[in-house]
Parts: sequence; C-alpha cells; structure tokens
Amino acid sequence: MFAPGAARKDGKYYLYYPHMDKMFIWRIGVAIGDSPAGPFKDIGHPIKDITGIDPKIFIDDDGQAYIYNNTAQVARLKPNMVELAERPRPIDYAPPSVKKDKTQRFLEASYMHKYNGKYYYSYTNYKNNEHQGFYAIGDSPYGPFEWKGAFAPCPEGAQFHHSLVEFKGQWYCFYHINTSEELRNKLGLDWNGFRRIACFDRLYYDDDGTIKVLSYTKE
Repeated sequence: MFAPGAARKDGKYYLYYPHMDKMFIWRIGVAIGDSPAGPFKDIGHPIKDITGIDPKIFIDDDGQAYIYNNTAQVARLKPNMVELAERPRPIDYAPPSVKKDKTQRFLEASYMHKYNGKYYYSYTNYKNNEHQGFYAIGDSPYGPFEWKGAFAPCPEGAQFHHSLVEFKGQWYCFYHINTSEELRNKLGLDWNGFRRIACFDRLYYDDDGTIKVLSYTKE
C-alpha cells in the first residue's frame, strides 16, 4: 500500500489505497469500516477505469464525492463510493508554460479542498529545490483553475505530500519530514535509518483568497 486516502459518508469510513497488480499497473483498492481506525473490509477488487497512486476523495457541500489521482485526473463517484459515475477527465490546473516547466508542473499528490465557496486544487512537484507545493483556484471541482503558484517550501529531508484541513475555524497543513542523520541528531532521536515524521502547521489565507506561503515551525 502506498499513500492512501480516506473519506467518511453516511456513517461509513472508506480507505482508498494504491497497490500494484500483476501487470505492474497501479490500481486503487477500497476497504470499508465503521470506524476511522478500522477494522476495514476490502470490497474485493480495485475501482474500475482508474489507475494511479495518491487517491484523494473530496466530498462537496451537496454530498457529491469526487476522486482525484496522481495523473491529475478527477471523476465523480457513485453514491456507493466504490464506483466511478463517469470516466476520469484531466484537470486544467495551469497555463501551458507551467505544465511544461519541469519544476512547477504537476507530478503527484493531487489534493482538493474548498474555502469560501472556491475550489482549491493543489499538488506537489518534488523536483523543485525551493518550493514543492503548488495550487490553483476554480469555481468547480473540475476546474478550469487559475494557477496561483507556490504555497509550501520543501519540507526538511522529504518531498511535500500534504493534506489541508479546517478544524474549529483554523486551517492546517499536514505533511511529513524525513529523518536524515543531521535531523535525527538535532531532534535527539535514537534510531538509525530514515523514517518519516508526520507534522502540521497553521495555514493562512490573504483577503483575496490566496494562500499565504506556509511557514514550517519546530513546535
């Protein structure tokens, strides 16, 4: 299982997880449970007509669910949350100049959230040495979107793979760092090897709805 996604609807919890099939193609499986901690029961087959890793499930205010994946595509889900209601369509997230830029274009980690009635599509470009989180704003879960640029610097020792979540009126960005030897020594950790540590920081918006560049803290 690579980086999974999760959703809650009508009292059920859904775990969407990527795995490689016998033909070396990434598929997205689904398991269902009554608790966010599980246990989960797999539905027995991957979702048809969609491939890739990093599934993100977005449920709009009207209850309609959408799935995004690491090929920068989106599709509506049926009410059962385990079948596509349409074929995936590409996301128009930026102008051609950005899509051709090796350090700014989409590479992975599709994410969708909604703020003040606008739809925010964000993603990662791990080849950028300064900023890895980028985003665009639109009026629909499908876009088209107006590209806004970077909102997150490179996290320490890791590539940026994020979740943007509102909790009690405050927005947060969840991400991870990697434990290089230097970082292990700095934090006083006593294990060897590389490990990812989940982190979060507060996320802020400007008055025009753009996201302020994320500031990583040590607290």
